[in-house]
Amino acid sequence: MMPVAGNGCILDSFFLPFQASQALCTLLPVGCYKKAVAQFFPQLLMALMLQLFYSSNLRLLTEDRPFYACDALRVLLNCSGLQQVNTALQRKNCWNQFSQVLFHHHGVYLVAKTLSEYNFPQFPETLHYLYKLSVEGPRRSEDSVITIIFLTELLNNFFKDPFPEEFLVLFRNWVNDSDPAVSKLSLQKIASMAPVINEIENVSSLLLSIVDAFLSKDKTVVIRAFMTLRSLLVRLDKVTYSSLCAKIASSYCPLMDHSNGGIRSMAIRHFGELLRDMSHYTWMLNDVVFRGLVPLILFLEDTEARVVKACKHTLGICASELKWSTSYLFNDEYYSFELVVLNICNNLLISHGNYITDLISDTLGYLRSSRTHLRRASVILIG
Repeated sequence: MMPVAGNGCILDSFFLPFQASQALCTLLPVGCYKKAVAQFFPQLLMALMLQLFYSSNLRLLTEDRPFYACDALRVLLNCSGLQQVNTALQRKNCWNQFSQVLFHHHGVYLVAKTLSEYNFPQFPETLHYLYKLSVEGPRRSEDSVITIIFLTELLNNFFKDPFPEEFLVLFRNWVNDSDPAVSKLSLQKIASMAPVINEIENVSSLLLSIVDAFLSKDKTVVIRAFMTLRSLLVRLDKVTYSSLCAKIASSYCPLMDHSNGGIRSMAIRHFGELLRDMSHYTWMLNDVVFRGLVPLILFLEDTEARVVKACKHTLGICASELKWSTSYLFNDEYYSFELVVLNICNNLLISHGNYITDLISDTLGYLRSSRTHLRRASVILIG
């Protein structure tokens, strides 16, 4: 008989052995199993999708081993009335994608997309099973990646953005997953919803989950979070934006001193773009602006040109919003770090003198920096 787990689920979705894949090739077409195959189609489908990945990795070590998981998936499609899907996947060279580890994720995408294109009748129960898998949490990180790719493509084809709330919650939670690949896939999908950002329920919660991703130890996740948040903010309605702007602006400040130059420059530049977006709400952001002044000034002396350029860009916006006549000093033909410092300090003393003590206090912390240019810039600023 076809192996069934004690809880009624056919096979173990995550440890499907080669022998079981081989057996499925024989058992699936047998007439007496037709009802069971239909009943457990989603479980079989995802079990084989996962096994394809692990089989691909094992084939790197055992080149001659037959690729039974791929054969079993094709048999499953044919036995489930999805012969056209199998033919289309063959035409798209999908099965060869699975035989190469580097292209496996694209193979997963092709299967989900092709099933959707042919409006496979098993969609409702497959979606339900994927949702259940996502809520319960797969056993291994790669399982999560495959589940997200498959689920996202099904949702893309059967729902208009934004997704129903119960699915959006999943993507919001995945943003801060321990696996960077999961985080980036989620952020990528959320970014694509920018045109309908104002239709999303609990949009503030979604945006703040992206801000939390700034704390990731993986720099590629942080960069993706920056890009995603920016794509959403430019379309966000100003009422919601104004309620979050101070918190978001504050989240950029620590990253202005990040060890990665790309992250430093993005944090600085996006801080400036937020100030420009919220030009009618400057009074709400004064405290954050003055808290960000020290790194913005000191990193004018950064060794990376992109960071220096970002600082000039954002300080120019700050000066404009604060009605300071310093913008011309950032032009290359006039630029002098000492003159910029002198001009900013004079303007600060005249318009917001109560912040001078805080500026000096924040600058003192950089005197202990291991980076020579920051220590030098700190001395000039304090002087």
